[in-house]
Amino acid sequence: MGEQGWAYWRCISLNFGPLDGRSLSPSVPAMLSGMDRASLERRLANADKHIVEGTRHVAQQKALVQGMERLGRDTSTSKQLLQTFEETLRLHTADRDELLRQLNAERP
Repeated sequence: MGEQGWAYWRCISLNFGPLDGRSLSPSVPAMLSGMDRASLERRLANADKHIVEGTRHVAQQKALVQGMERLGRDTSTSKQLLQTFEETLRLHTADRDELLRQLNAERP
């Protein structure tokens, strides 16, 4: 994995901790509920950016796995990384959905 991939992984680890199949921790919605609208909107913009990047990572990794399979290469590690990217994308999407819920709840 290149430096950019490791930087992405470090970012995921710092933001979400170990990926163990759980949804967002209960503290995330509680943390969001105390934020002002501008902060929620900034976080929403970041979540949207992460979703775009995550979608790209998933597509690239799927293409890599398919290419490796065509060449008869071992894809076990690449498939594990793909699963991690897919789980991370799911977490970013859940974060975005919670942010949208919070923003919609504040509307008059």
